[in-house]
Amino acid sequence: MALPLSIPVITLAECNVFPHALLPLNIYEPRYRAMLAEALRTDRFIAVASLRVAEEDEYWDESDVNIDGFSCAGLLRACVGQSDGSSRLILQGVGRIRFAGWLQRTPFRIARCEPVVSEIGDLKVAQDMAQQALDRARSSLPGGSPFAAQFDKQFGSLHDPEVIADVVGYNFLSRASDRQPLLGMSRVEDRLEYILNRLGVAFPAAE
Repeated sequence: MALPLSIPVITLAECNVFPHALLPLNIYEPRYRAMLAEALRTDRFIAVASLRVAEEDEYWDESDVNIDGFSCAGLLRACVGQSDGSSRLILQGVGRIRFAGWLQRTPFRIARCEPVVSEIGDLKVAQDMAQQALDRARSSLPGGSPFAAQFDKQFGSLHDPEVIADVVGYNFLSRASDRQPLLGMSRVEDRLEYILNRLGVAFPAAE
């Protein structure tokens, strides 16, 4: 799917979406109601921009310097309006993007976007790393639990290292701030190495 050259943006702390993932959102602020209306009127794309917020900060600073430059273009898959004027929606991550500038800041942001193109240097290495990531993610689930069975059903047949990196990174790195660096990495091997380190797996594995 071709990604848009510009996209409406919602800024949130500790929140991001990845390719192949779904993100539920509740839209209630007037500026984001306007953003949603713009997305529905055009191509249904929205990006979630991650705010750099220190844990001790009481308020979110939405100035340009505190917005991470990488995101994921998300496609609106469902949108249900509520009686109070808010909307509940499901955003599906489609592809990595870099914010190349701001076409608009008020009442909501619109970013000029460039795609982040994925690269694989050594497919065999990437496949080995991806399998380790899957194995480590699977081993973190209690044996015989419904979660383990669901994991096997959803992810057991995955083979594409890029997809595996996105699925494991998004679902098994619990903090959005830990996941965020993955959105700016073009090399799939770099993503997988980062994930393995975060999951406590050294690569290459000891013989």
